[in-house]
Amino acid sequence: MFARRLIEIAGIAVVLACLGSIPAQAQSPLEQDLEQIMKWWPGTYNNDRQVADVEAQMGEENFTGEVWRLDGSGMGGYLNVTSHYIRLDAPAIGDNVLYVEEYRDGQPAETYRQRVYILSVDEEEQVIRVNLANFKDREKYIGAYRDISMLDGITSDDIAPFPGICDLIVEQRGNRYHMRMRTNACAFGGQAFSYEAVITGNAFWFRDKIVRLEDDTVVMTMANFNFHKSDRVK
Repeated sequence: MFARRLIEIAGIAVVLACLGSIPAQAQSPLEQDLEQIMKWWPGTYNNDRQVADVEAQMGEENFTGEVWRLDGSGMGGYLNVTSHYIRLDAPAIGDNVLYVEEYRDGQPAETYRQRVYILSVDEEEQVIRVNLANFKDREKYIGAYRDISMLDGITSDDIAPFPGICDLIVEQRGNRYHMRMRTNACAFGGQAFSYEAVITGNAFWFRDKIVRLEDDTVVMTMANFNFHKSDRVK
């Protein structure tokens, strides 16, 4: 009886040892890309250098670029945007969540865009998606990039996600990740919103536009739909 018990214990020990030697499941390429994006994207960016280049060329022959300032001058030109991207610990929303707050002309009170981004792997389509969400109470969290504890405990009840048709779909291109809405997919009331972003380890670019679906006429954009090219500053 005692010998049989020793054999049983030894057998269990062997099984446990074998289980312990099994390596953790390797990440898929998409999971690796998602991990890289979540390392690269958080930070503070601005396009001060791009704006300075545009202003230096304004007035030159055949140069049509302008800078669209808060006072209304240069309407339709490049915006001067500071962007804060902060990774959130928000398990009630998702495993990979970013807080986004942007403002214009170096003035934090002039909020340009405030979002929550939820990133995930779409196993069915084999792509990485970025779902965009607004806050239901937009004013409550203004300035949270300075004190991220303002966002402690936020849940899905605090945000209003855009429909999935407006998700950014991620594509790796060399040493950068290009994210864009599918052509004319994010459509409402006869118009489609298009937003694109590009990230590298040191830069963040974006551009957006609204087009009329019936004839693809651009209703609104900035800088002739050229990219706003922001450098990492923190």
